[in-house]
Amino acid sequence: MNRMTKAIALLLGLVISLSSSLSIAEDQIRSELAKPLQAAQELIKGKKFRDALDKLHEADGITGKSAYENLVTEQLRLVASTSAGDGPVAAKAYEALVASGKLNPSDQQRYELAVANTFYQTKDYANAATWGKRYQTEGGTDSQVETLIVQSYYLSGDYGSVTKRLQEHLKSGERLSETQLQILGSSYLKLGDNANYASTLERLVAVYPKDEYWADLIHRVRTRPGFADRLSLDVGRLEQAVGQLKTTEQYVDQAELALQAGLPVEAKAVIELGFSKGVLGTGADAERHNRLKDLAQKNAAKDLADLPKEEADASSSKDGNALVAVGLNHLASGNADKAAQLIQKGIEKGGLKRLDDARLHLGIALARSGQKSKAVETFQAVQGADGTADLARLWLAQASKS
Repeated sequence: MNRMTKAIALLLGLVISLSSSLSIAEDQIRSELAKPLQAAQELIKGKKFRDALDKLHEADGITGKSAYENLVTEQLRLVASTSAGDGPVAAKAYEALVASGKLNPSDQQRYELAVANTFYQTKDYANAATWGKRYQTEGGTDSQVETLIVQSYYLSGDYGSVTKRLQEHLKSGERLSETQLQILGSSYLKLGDNANYASTLERLVAVYPKDEYWADLIHRVRTRPGFADRLSLDVGRLEQAVGQLKTTEQYVDQAELALQAGLPVEAKAVIELGFSKGVLGTGADAERHNRLKDLAQKNAAKDLADLPKEEADASSSKDGNALVAVGLNHLASGNADKAAQLIQKGIEKGGLKRLDDARLHLGIALARSGQKSKAVETFQAVQGADGTADLARLWLAQASKS
């Protein structure tokens, strides 16, 4: 139901009540006035709202109206103008009704909402926001009005008010709807605030993990100034986890990066996934894919055979680098629990070349092993300015949804 249809529906009950009011209280309305008012009422019922307003204009020429006559006239005008989408007339009718002192609080809120919807439909967004806020101030509780206000700010180009209002909701602990987060993110983009735009995307993927949000967010992290090339393998791991590893080129690149990093077990897993999805092993490069698969399988078999000795050697090493590397092999082979144990030992042993990388990988292992709270704590501890902290936040968003 669009906002105008809703506005009409809100006032339908008023039209019905006016029918009985006019027939029951004819002695309170002079005959010369009753005629145009009853005609306006019938036109409203027939959805001829502009014609109804013309009839009410005729009624305006009759002077000396009583309080009751004014009340009925303005009620009909409010219904007709709201339904016709005439915001200014609706607002004046509403103000006249308020001045009469005859409105009860529930009717007052109902009329304010109708006027706000009318201004919104006629693209008078400044007045739509004003009347939406007035409705809330008077105690209105329709949750959609907040979205109307925020959208009105956005459509009128007042992006600062959008971000200020929605940030207040976030600070209060309120969970924003997908639409509200989209508006918040777009407003930051309009303001040129890329950092807060990315933060909003992170909120979106944590609650509404759609492909387009992930694709935008990962692209922004990968292409930001200062992002370390060595983390390309980690970007691919995240893409795989959130369903963004899709193309033949992506699968081939990820497998080759894993082989170059000395992780043939991981390369083998990526290639097998690509084959199972029909992304690899077909087309003009099918032979190349099969050669890559054979290479990864051969190296992976050797690595897995050597893994017990590598683990023993890593345990006796003077620093934790080898333990972290062996842990990654266990992670690639599907043993996340063992991977987390070894990477944790490597961190505790110290002397790591890249501590934040190790923390990032530990967080991934913990998340995959089902240790969500520990994974969250670990991701939050990653502080690297080279892209590791950015990736950790994205893994944190992914872990919070899983």
